[in-house]
Amino acid sequence: MWIFLKFAQNTFMNQHHATGQEGEVIAINWLSRQGFFILHTNWRCYHYELDIVAEKGETLHFVEVKTRKSLQYGYPEEGVTRAKFRRMKAAGAAYLHRYKDNRIRVQYDILSILLQSEQEPQITLIEDIG
Repeated sequence: MWIFLKFAQNTFMNQHHATGQEGEVIAINWLSRQGFFILHTNWRCYHYELDIVAEKGETLHFVEVKTRKSLQYGYPEEGVTRAKFRRMKAAGAAYLHRYKDNRIRVQYDILSILLQSEQEPQITLIEDIG
């Protein structure tokens, strides 16, 4: 029984990660077409991570990418909890400290991607969430 449950858990996690990776590729391409210059993807510092660090004009954007294949658990952006946002802000502070980046403006965004079969991805950029 334990082996089956472990296999099912690993299969679910592999699908979950594959969906996330697919979403990040879509996000990078979409942001680039919108005029963003991608500086980093999956930037890590200790246990913090920023999905995408990009710049557009004089603004530095820390972008959290959330991707789902259905609305069974709600819209993708609903996956950004208060705790997740606190970690995102801590990661942003670590990034700014490491690179001594003194931008005029820093912004935290969510890029929501809904991938439903045989439809174009539904992409929504929610800017300046905090």
